[in-house]
Amino acid sequence: MLWGAKLERWLPNHPGLAVTITFRQGFIPEEAVLRRVAKQRGYDIAVGSITISFAHGKQEWQFTAVRLDNHHSEPLSEIARELTVFDGMESFRILPARH
Repeated sequence: MLWGAKLERWLPNHPGLAVTITFRQGFIPEEAVLRRVAKQRGYDIAVGSITISFAHGKQEWQFTAVRLDNHHSEPLSEIARELTVFDGMESFRILPARH
């Protein structure tokens, strides 16, 4: 199993965030806007990671945001602060993730 540890070190590490956003009732989010905002903060939404659910007139989006560059992405606390004023946002949850 020694080769397994070597292989793991050789493969790129893509730390990121598991994000869940609940939008307020009636708000229609746009994926392109979400991707642009993530990119501006040093993250890319992983291809195929978006799931969307709808209940009680509200959309909930879940996705994995992968760091583009370990040295230039915003800290989690800053992202959380910005999300509190994001138009259409009702609630969110951000967890460390590895993709």
